[in-house]
Amino acid sequence: MEVVKRQIANTGSKAGKRSLLNTLHYLSESQNTALAQATLGSMETLSFRGVRLTPIDCEVLSHIIGLCDTIKHMDLRSCNIQCEGLQRLHRGLHLCQDLGLGNNKLGDSGVKVVSAALMKTDCKIQRLRLYNNGLKPSCAESLALALNANRSMTELDLGFNELGDSGLKLVFAALRNPDCKLQKLRMDGAGLTDSCTEDLASALSANCALTELKLGSNSFTDQSVPTLYRLILTHRNLDTIGLRWNMFTSDGENQLMSVREYRHRLSITI
Repeated sequence: MEVVKRQIANTGSKAGKRSLLNTLHYLSESQNTALAQATLGSMETLSFRGVRLTPIDCEVLSHIIGLCDTIKHMDLRSCNIQCEGLQRLHRGLHLCQDLGLGNNKLGDSGVKVVSAALMKTDCKIQRLRLYNNGLKPSCAESLALALNANRSMTELDLGFNELGDSGLKLVFAALRNPDCKLQKLRMDGAGLTDSCTEDLASALSANCALTELKLGSNSFTDQSVPTLYRLILTHRNLDTIGLRWNMFTSDGENQLMSVREYRHRLSITI
């Protein structure tokens, strides 16, 4: 058990993470629930970021999460997980409070697995990172349905996917739900244009929970400035907004920055 504790503490390197994963394989294969629970103890974090995980690895992690109900944080970013691996993980996804799945290859079919986890009545996910996963507009409907049903999530990162205006409009619609608990929403590099600005403003006008909104690396121009200005001015709980690397002129940027005359505590980056 002390060996496992040292392995958990030594997951800063790929070698350390792989060593821990091998131990989890052993515990899973032993079929000894008491041994696994005693060995893992009150472990709260599993991080395999940057380690290539096979579908079998994902199956093992799902089994371990089921045995160790203390795990709150699972970081599986940059693990080359595809839909099959995620399907193996599905039994335990909803039990983690902080779920990092960014920079994988989940695709639209993988997001449907995540959406199913979000819709479970006992879902505990509060923070979900799905950035850079090759998501297309076709997955937005299942994601929007999940957001409508979920009551636990407060932070969502959809950045650097190809959702575009059509996909994000469905997500924006879910924000109108008065039961939506999202406080932080990141959509940098999501292919957004001026065509979706009114939908975004309309959705957020009905959402009082959101405090942070990231919209950098999109294609907003000065055409969106009046709507964005109005949104920032009237959404009093919004205290952080990121608009870097869009297509505003210097005049447009100055207009947006001038909102700080009325919102002194606002953090705005352009």
